[in-house]
Amino acid sequence: MIDTKGTPYSVSIAGDRGHEFAMPRDLAMLPEKVAKAYQRLVDAHRAEQKAAGKNSTNYAAKKEANDAVRDALADLYDTAAAGSKAARQQYAEAYDDGIRRYARAVAEAEAALQSVVTAAQLHDQAESGHGVGLNPAAKSRAVMIARLLSETLEHLPVLPALDAE
Repeated sequence: MIDTKGTPYSVSIAGDRGHEFAMPRDLAMLPEKVAKAYQRLVDAHRAEQKAAGKNSTNYAAKKEANDAVRDALADLYDTAAAGSKAARQQYAEAYDDGIRRYARAVAEAEAALQSVVTAAQLHDQAESGHGVGLNPAAKSRAVMIARLLSETLEHLPVLPALDAE
């Protein structure tokens, strides 16, 4: 299954709104600085949660932990904004790479299906004990399914290019 929603993450800052966003499951897709800023936010948020559990009545410790989360969140937003042009370029390159991999995978799947059909037809011909080559009237279930899959692959939509602005 393809992930289009990412991993949801939310941070609540005292006296501020909740900050909700989703990060890709593969953080390597993010620019390194953004991934590090995100990890600092996650670490600060976990530390805040631990501090709240340990120091339920120590309001100074709670405020200090919450301020650390606020600073980490601000750093994440600033880091993401500062590198947005470079990030767009990185994402465009990753998208183009994904399109090439997709096209290669479809071509490999078509080649594999051709091998399946050829082997099934030759098997059918050898089983009957007469004839040479492929049996064009093969009624093998494997051949029929492979043909159906091949037709499906032929009708897969082409992925569009990213909008160039």
